[in-house]
Amino acid sequence: MDKIRVLIVDDHAMFRDGVRAILEPQDDMALVGEANDAESAIRLAADLRPDVILMDLQLPGRSGVEATRDIRASQPCVKVVALSMYHDAGTVDAMVQAGAQGYVLKEGRAAELMAAIRVVAGGGAAFHPSVAAQVLERYRQMAGVDVQPQITGELSGRDLDLLRLLAAGESNRDIAGRLHLSSQTVKNLLSALYAKLDVRGRTEAVAVALRTGVLRGGP
Repeated sequence: MDKIRVLIVDDHAMFRDGVRAILEPQDDMALVGEANDAESAIRLAADLRPDVILMDLQLPGRSGVEATRDIRASQPCVKVVALSMYHDAGTVDAMVQAGAQGYVLKEGRAAELMAAIRVVAGGGAAFHPSVAAQVLERYRQMAGVDVQPQITGELSGRDLDLLRLLAAGESNRDIAGRLHLSSQTVKNLLSALYAKLDVRGRTEAVAVALRTGVLRGGP
């Protein structure tokens, strides 16, 4: 079984040491690198091609939000889990818009972080409960703005099925099982769907679908 390749980005060496100590005993994970600022994170992400990046938001120089945006723009297959002490709406929204698939609070337990890494690596989304509530509220707000039903004509029945499963929080593996497709086929279909919607990932795709009324009936 291939291990989940993890890159840690945090400017505090003691915190990185703690995360490393948690990761090393995991049979399905491998720590491939560490960075202490945004520029190093962007460079290492390109060199090491990790599966999941654990991204601190408060970094010297450029922020974790900016680093996430740059990394996701150049490497859309790389997953990012935000690590933060803060979970105010503005911070969460900025990170989600940058392309993060997960948001874990530093005050949480090690088991929560490990679970988030596994879920995100599998194509799912992992948010701390308090953060998840804010993301859902953001969806509801976006669903209430001007509806553009013309987008429906650009989507196939398979696209709509994918959107409903994304909205239900299904991972790529779960979607593959439900639609009787290979995981690679699901990845390809999702990439094509994101291109149609002009979004960078599942979070934005669901938000656009709600905003335009495509998912008005719910998943």
